[in-house]
Order: sequence, then structure tokens, then C-alpha cells
Amino acid sequence: EGYQKYPKSNKAPINLLKLGVSLVQIGEKDQGCLMISGVKEQYPKANQSVLQKAKYEEKKFGCKKDNT
Repeated sequence: EGYQKYPKSNKAPINLLKLGVSLVQIGEKDQGCLMISGVKEQYPKANQSVLQKAKYEEKKFGCKKDNT
């Protein structure tokens, strides 16, 4: 909800990451992985710890990288 209401907030990257993790955990892996990878794409200047966590979660959940 926080990400949807405030996509430009300084908390948006972590909210998007949490949303992605939650989606994967409830069985929506494709959608969750999309959200997790979106952190790096939409917020490349986010806090380094958030970007590192997104990378970790991608690896942990086996999210496929889109090389297009």
C-alpha cells in the first residue's frame, strides 16, 4: 500500500522490495521477482543497503534475469 500511494517517497524502494518478497512468499514468484528487480531499475540511486538486499533476494528466490 505504501508503494502504491507514495511511489516517489524515500521509502518507496524498500516498500517495493518488501512487496516483491511478500508476493514470492505467497506463491506469486513471477510477479514478486518483477517487483524485486524493479527496485534496481526504478530506483538506481536508492540506498546501497536496499539495492544489495534486492540483489540478495533475487538470488535467494532464483529470479531469472531478463537480458533484453
